[in-house]
Amino acid sequence: DLLRKPLNDWRNKALLEIPREKAVRVSLTYPDRRLLLEKDAAGWRLLEPLKASAGPDEVEQALTAFALQAETFVSDDVSDFAPYGLDKPRLEVRVWDSLKGEPSGYAIGARIPPQPFENFEAYYARPLGTSRVVTVHLRRMEDLVREVGQFRSRRVLGRSMESVRRIRIEAGASAWTFEQANGAWECVAPHRCPLDPASWDGAIGEPLKSLEATAIEPRTGTPVPLAGLIRLGFADGTERALRLGRPDPETR
Repeated sequence: DLLRKPLNDWRNKALLEIPREKAVRVSLTYPDRRLLLEKDAAGWRLLEPLKASAGPDEVEQALTAFALQAETFVSDDVSDFAPYGLDKPRLEVRVWDSLKGEPSGYAIGARIPPQPFENFEAYYARPLGTSRVVTVHLRRMEDLVREVGQFRSRRVLGRSMESVRRIRIEAGASAWTFEQANGAWECVAPHRCPLDPASWDGAIGEPLKSLEATAIEPRTGTPVPLAGLIRLGFADGTERALRLGRPDPETR
């Protein structure tokens, strides 16, 4: 029975040849925009269309969704991609496992007319760098459409708490400064004093570590009333400021 199987049954059907755990750069190109993400020692970051930290869980979920398999092999020697909608693809996915290497990726073209009782959507696809056309099955194309906000990290801190060396909290006319040395936090302003570890973790350490955004709002030109400011200094010398606005009346 094995010898009677057609050749296509033996072929590699994976359209992405790079495992998600080895990915260091991801490019998603839609007809109207491009999203570019890159991974460094600090984690995933958005580079296009804006620069911002990206959530590792969000990137991993996307890479899982984009790991498509070929359902059928249409042709290995296509010279005209227009009949398959691949001359102007609706999506191009590229994934790198090295910032200096070549990407693995594919393009998705036209939808194949559905058959009765199908519970999936079928599309033509092309592994990039080849003349091959295959078909893929999707639950729905919208599962592969990603917006910037879907990659933004909702972790406000954006870094591990262990990398924070200095915290300054400003609220109205009051300000407190804390510093970490050898894993222990102490207050250095308005006056120097040691801190109880359990009280520190409960009041500041754990809340900062677990602070997440419930929504990411688009930027506007309207200034947000400032209720407080948290300045963070990291071990690598970088700094970050968290501006706290007034409580949301719908969630307070």
